[in-house]
Order: sequence, then structure tokens, then C-alpha cells
Amino acid sequence: MLLNCTSHVRGELKTKMCLLTSSFYGFWASNSMQVMQQNRNQAESLKANSAFIFKDWSSKKGIYKTELLQEGINLMWFSNRNDEGLIYHKYFNPFPVRALALVLTAIECCIDKWLQGIKEDTKSTSTTYGPVYNSHLGSLLRFDERTAPYKLLERICTNLHDIGVESLGLSSASTTSQVHTENKAFEDAIREYQLEEQDDAGAHSKSGGLIDADEEEEDLEACSESGMFTGADEEED
Repeated sequence: MLLNCTSHVRGELKTKMCLLTSSFYGFWASNSMQVMQQNRNQAESLKANSAFIFKDWSSKKGIYKTELLQEGINLMWFSNRNDEGLIYHKYFNPFPVRALALVLTAIECCIDKWLQGIKEDTKSTSTTYGPVYNSHLGSLLRFDERTAPYKLLERICTNLHDIGVESLGLSSASTTSQVHTENKAFEDAIREYQLEEQDDAGAHSKSGGLIDADEEEEDLEACSESGMFTGADEEED
């Protein structure tokens, strides 16, 4: 569902991530040769072995825990209470692995803009960055496979979702309980309807029996008044 409108999502995500990425990694737009060299060195070090996916990209510790991921996810899908992260809650809890790969791809695209020391307009087309996306997705799936006994990727994705919800002043438990409450309300409504149907059927059956008994009693009284049973009484005497 998240990737049905891929080109739209990719364009919006790239725009939002580039602002965050430049600020997060300290890239500066300047004509200074020194600043340009710093930008180039930073971009190259972040790209080397995908160091940017780590919380600490220098020591390469905290894989898939960089705060930039959370900032991008919050801005893209949890920016307000009417955003997709809450409206389509069941698709975001835990945060989808494919969407995570898309965010990583957007970050790498934004870093690529600074490889020459100045910010360049890098086209994030499916032809150019499709292989990059597939590479990140493949790495995530391998990470999930290698750490399966500990469910590390699931925990990371659940945490990304929970913090996104909490950034709006809500709790993940409240959104989950809302879904459960709605389901319970639906089930209760069905049970109420079934009970009403049973009560109506019982009442109809009961009233039908009373009508028959009343009619039989009226018939007997009419026959008695007409003398229908007089002859029978005389014969018995």
C-alpha cells in the first residue's frame, strides 16, 4: 500500500530528506574550497560501506539506529494526527521493511548530492536508484535472517513506529487499543442484532399461540350459545 504511488512517495521523501540530511551531517553550501573539501570528505566517508546506516557512522555501531531515519519517518508519515502513519495504522506497525529501504535510499541520494563538495541536483529516478533500493532491501532482509533468533529488525521497526506515534503526543498502545475497541464494538453490534432477532422471533411465536387459544375459546362459546352441544347432553342423560 505504501509504495503503490512510488514516484510520488519517492519525490516527496527525497525533498524532505535532503533538508534533514544536510543539517544532520553538517553539509554547507559555500564557495570556500575548504568547506567544499569538508563536504566531499564527509559524503565519501558516509558512503563508504554504507556507514550512514549506523548510529555512530565513524565506529559503525548501532546499525539501522541512526536518528536521521527516525527524523525522516516522523516528517514523512507522522507529522500530524491526520498523516498516513496514524490513518493507516495497521500498515505501519511495525514500520514496513520496504519503506525503511526507501528511506535509506533517499538518504543515500541526498548524500550523493554533496560528493563534489557542492550541492548538485541528483535525479532520483527508478533507473538510477532502483538498484540502490534493492541493495538496501537485500541488506535489511539478510540482517533479519542473520538476527532472526533475536528479532532485531522487528524490534527496530516496531520502535520506529512507536516513536513516530509518540512524537504526536500519543502512545502506540492508544492507537492499538482504538483498533481493538472498534473491533469489539463491531462484534457487540452483531451480537445485539442477533439477540434482537431471537427476541422478535420468540415474541412472534408466543403471540401466535395466544391468538390460536383465544380463537378456540371464542368458537366453543359460540357453539354452546347456539345449542350445538344440547343434543349430546340429552343423549348422555
